[in-house]
Amino acid sequence: MKKICFFNSSKNWGGGEKWHFETAKILWEKGYEIIVLGNINSELIKRCREVGIEVKEIKISNKSFLNLLTVYKVCKFFYQEKISTVIANLPIDMKILSISGLFVKIDKKIYRRGSAIPIKKNFFNKLCLGKLIDEIIVNSYETKNTVIKNMKLSMLDDKITVIHNYFDFEIYENELYEEIQIKRENKLIIGNLARLSKQKGQSNFIEIAKYLKNKNIKFKIYLAGIGELEDELSKQIKHEKLENEIVLLGFIKNVKLFLEKIDVFAFTSVWEGFGYSLVEAMYSNKPIVAYDISSNPEVLEGYLGAKLVKIYDNKNFAEQILEVNEMKEKLKNKKIGEEFVKKKFDKKKLLMKLLEFFN
Repeated sequence: MKKICFFNSSKNWGGGEKWHFETAKILWEKGYEIIVLGNINSELIKRCREVGIEVKEIKISNKSFLNLLTVYKVCKFFYQEKISTVIANLPIDMKILSISGLFVKIDKKIYRRGSAIPIKKNFFNKLCLGKLIDEIIVNSYETKNTVIKNMKLSMLDDKITVIHNYFDFEIYENELYEEIQIKRENKLIIGNLARLSKQKGQSNFIEIAKYLKNKNIKFKIYLAGIGELEDELSKQIKHEKLENEIVLLGFIKNVKLFLEKIDVFAFTSVWEGFGYSLVEAMYSNKPIVAYDISSNPEVLEGYLGAKLVKIYDNKNFAEQILEVNEMKEKLKNKKIGEEFVKKKFDKKKLLMKLLEFFN
């Protein structure tokens, strides 16, 4: 059987790592020969080991494609393991894979891109994507557009396949119980679930909270996640005297329980390749407010419980939170979001499309 390698050098856990882990695990359970190549002590490697997936660790940094020793180690690994297909995650992984393919025979070199940021136009990127990479998988049409935008390569369009992130209902429904400190207190409960970062835009909740507070709305905003914005955000909350209105929950494992405890899901990301937490919120039949940017309209299209607002128009964002909150009982009772997600992001249907790349 052909051996498939998932190549992901990110040390942290995010959407790309979740996709690589879950896809590798599904294929492994189906009997495919799978190995995951990752960075030393990465979260992805840790989780793969826990379930029994074969792994290989190599120290990789942003400039590793210029490091002959690192490239040699990767080439040696591909050769010794007789890898036939490689799915790369980060741009650095894609570059190392492209170079390795010049020295080691790899039947199929795939770049899976989940970030809706235009790729830098330079000779090396054009060479890798135009000549050295065989297929490109993207998670949305918006991500596809950002891949093509700066490259201006006629052959790229034929190389790119859009496969939305699938939603695994079984994993979601069977998450382990976790105590989450959210109190009802007869208040409007607003939730956000994302890495605390500039991309995810949680600083916008300061302005949203101030508007709601000035309107004498009884509310509480719970931000679930950790990240580089945490200290800055904490200082902003204290400076604006919003400690009673905005709570930093930290990292949570049980997404389902978190979503069950909130009234409205507020998504402040300023760009997204594919907002996976939007799908989780829809499946939980929650009203959603998000910025009208990147792939958000694509992911939310057709969902009755969603409102999109102009980016950074936080007054309107707050007003839309109040408006969609009126829909929460209807969404919950009729399971509108759950049925919507099952039709649009069905795991079996999207996996069939994905398996075409490995057969």
